[in-house]
Amino acid sequence: MFGAKNAKNSYGFTLIELMVAIAIIALLATMIIPNLGVVRPEYQRKAFVQKLNSLMNLATAGAIADGRVYQLFFDIKKKIISVRKDAGRKDAKGQIIFELVQVPYGTASFEIPDGYNFRNFYIEGNDELRRQGSTFEVWFFVTPAGLTQAVVINLIDTLDTSRSEQGEIMGLVLNPFTAQFTRYDTLQKP
Repeated sequence: MFGAKNAKNSYGFTLIELMVAIAIIALLATMIIPNLGVVRPEYQRKAFVQKLNSLMNLATAGAIADGRVYQLFFDIKKKIISVRKDAGRKDAKGQIIFELVQVPYGTASFEIPDGYNFRNFYIEGNDELRRQGSTFEVWFFVTPAGLTQAVVINLIDTLDTSRSEQGEIMGLVLNPFTAQFTRYDTLQKP
């Protein structure tokens, strides 16, 4: 009879229904997937600050838990930021040796995005990039009490020239008490 269905055949999809569904999914995928690979510069800058603050959380928690000094270490030449801790020993010059923190559940470092150029790196009011000449390694400390040094970092995102030919400015100011960076769209001074 026309319109009557057998209970046996009422489950599932027909081949045509499946083909239409697959075609719709393929069409949507061709429109969406190319946009997933494009990371907007603004989102990249926000992600950078979030990662930096995550490393600060790791350093602060570690310093408090271990009762040791930790440092946030910026290798500008290799474009890596990492968390290091007091290894409990000194080198031949009597300087404390710091070692990379090992974490079983994540990472204690991340890469600085391409196009991020450091303009100033103020620690306790001194611009370490200018004071040491063309230094490529800069670091600051987190104490066992969870406090940090006063830090101001000025960067230029040279890949984002939407508002300026030089690139987008990003000023980062570290609160020594909360051990978190706040981002500004202007150069900051200590």
